[in-house]
Amino acid sequence: MAMVEPIFFHPVFKERIWGGRKLEDYGYNLPEGRVGECWLISAHPHGVSEVNGGVFQGKTLPQLWQEYPRLFGDPREGKFPLLIKLLDATRDLSVQVHPDDSYARKHERETYGKTECWYILECGKEAELILGHTAATKEELESMIQTGQWTELLQRIPIQPGDFFFIPSGTVHALCRDTVVLEIQQSSDATYRLYDYDRTDQNGRKRVLHLKKGLDVIQVPHIRSIEERKVFKEGRNLVETLTENNQFSLRKIQLQGELSMSPHRTYALGYLLKGSARMITDGGIHPLKQGDSFLIPHDLGNYSLAGYGELFITEPAPDKGYNMRKKAKAAVDLGGTNLRAAAVLPDGTIGKMLTTQTFAHLGPDDVIHHMIHLLQLLQSEWDFESVGIASPGPLDARRGLILNPPNLPGWKAIPLKERVESALNLPVYIENDANAAALGEALFGAGKGKESVFYMTVSTGIGGGFVYDGKIIRGAHSCAAEIGNMVIDPHGPEHPMLNRGALEVMASGTALNRRIQKEMNHLDSAAALFRSAADGNSSAKQIVDQFLQSLSIGIANIVHVVDPDLLIIGGGVLQSKEWFWEPLLQKVQEYLYPQLRDKVEIKPAALGGNSGLIGAAHLGRRPWNS
Repeated sequence: MAMVEPIFFHPVFKERIWGGRKLEDYGYNLPEGRVGECWLISAHPHGVSEVNGGVFQGKTLPQLWQEYPRLFGDPREGKFPLLIKLLDATRDLSVQVHPDDSYARKHERETYGKTECWYILECGKEAELILGHTAATKEELESMIQTGQWTELLQRIPIQPGDFFFIPSGTVHALCRDTVVLEIQQSSDATYRLYDYDRTDQNGRKRVLHLKKGLDVIQVPHIRSIEERKVFKEGRNLVETLTENNQFSLRKIQLQGELSMSPHRTYALGYLLKGSARMITDGGIHPLKQGDSFLIPHDLGNYSLAGYGELFITEPAPDKGYNMRKKAKAAVDLGGTNLRAAAVLPDGTIGKMLTTQTFAHLGPDDVIHHMIHLLQLLQSEWDFESVGIASPGPLDARRGLILNPPNLPGWKAIPLKERVESALNLPVYIENDANAAALGEALFGAGKGKESVFYMTVSTGIGGGFVYDGKIIRGAHSCAAEIGNMVIDPHGPEHPMLNRGALEVMASGTALNRRIQKEMNHLDSAAALFRSAADGNSSAKQIVDQFLQSLSIGIANIVHVVDPDLLIIGGGVLQSKEWFWEPLLQKVQEYLYPQLRDKVEIKPAALGGNSGLIGAAHLGRRPWNS
């Protein structure tokens, strides 16, 4: 008989030394003590869920899994794969790492390793969490752990309610105090404790650490996984996809009325965080109250949700034999500091991004190895048709050679295209990072729909790219739009590689920071300089005025040479644009021919730091242009 109603479960509460009482606010009558965890849906032997009401009253989730497999779409897996819990951390949790499936089976007699995710429900004003480490190699990681360099090793990230973090196995992580999270994870309790802040119990004993196993499984270098949070709106309801990975998917629903839901591929698990709602199925109307956790059986079919509240629905990933890989283009942003790889969809949105430190000092072989590893990780979830790489210049885009970029030591005529193509068996396109950003903005950003688009980036340095009719204009020697070397003041500051008084020497973020350190070293950033100038500080105002004059002359020169429909400005300095954007536009007009004034539109970049990635992904979409 088909099951056409949800199956509800009793929560399982866990006392923890770091727990508290906040979970009372989530609809539960807590037992006495410091309750740190509420296991909402679990088949793990350390905390088994029991059915609350209905025809299966009193049965456990493992019993349902074994005795009524049709509820779950007749799964191939031997054990229920997921675990959903709430965590209330009133103190810092120990720094830990989890193994993958293979290691857990071999060393822990666990069916699954532990990949998990956190959705931040509430946290303190200055709350943070630990996610990742700074070590470049296994040897450096082990040395820093053995010598107790935890402050330098651990990466701390500020958090706020609504933040989401995907934490694959092998990731060093820890929740910190004053935080409540919803956690979705594989059904595993395999945890290796690396560091517990040297805390002791009432008998003066430190907690047991698992350094040998931890070092076995830690991913080096640390790779952070970032997914685009996709929001679908139906009426007043919002459905947000937080993750779709190789283990599970998770959606958050802001329910404001009635929402139709399609059948799930196999089964789904639900949790009502707040509010009240109703699930309407062929079997009737089923009330949902705050704190309810439930199974949506395979045979339930179409249903709808009605009411006002916030709920989460998670589904297991398809069985291993099912091809869930989605079509996309791969893109890489090779920077001197960070290395990023992404799956980019045809509409220019990023499906998933992996990022790590470049560790350029290790040399090209290690960096290329890490680049290929990132792309291979993405390939496990995405079906790529090509790879585009945005790299700092100088480079030979046609032959795919990286020549000798200043921020990539040792990269002398490195055949990057050939090496990546050989590893992935995919066509690879390589482009100057400013040109790639220009293409991204022209196709999908601020320049979308324009025929002639010039892009300039004002950051550590200054670069440019020119896109005409959707094609990058590279010039006869692949040096078109190298605007950073344009002379603004022949009597200006000298530079070891650029012209004296070049645009980059006069108006880049590096130029601003040089002036700050020399003349106003009590300020710590360009943003502080702009604020100080706005507050009337004459020295700060003089520096800002000179910056704006140099930048506006450079922009006017570009407009006179290229006469684009649109000039786009991007880069890190734009983070402070609220302080200087309007004065900059006014100064530019002063340097233009009268017939060009107010004719060429000037806009900030729309794609932020992702313009280069998005452009790189689409390098192979059109014929090359000289």
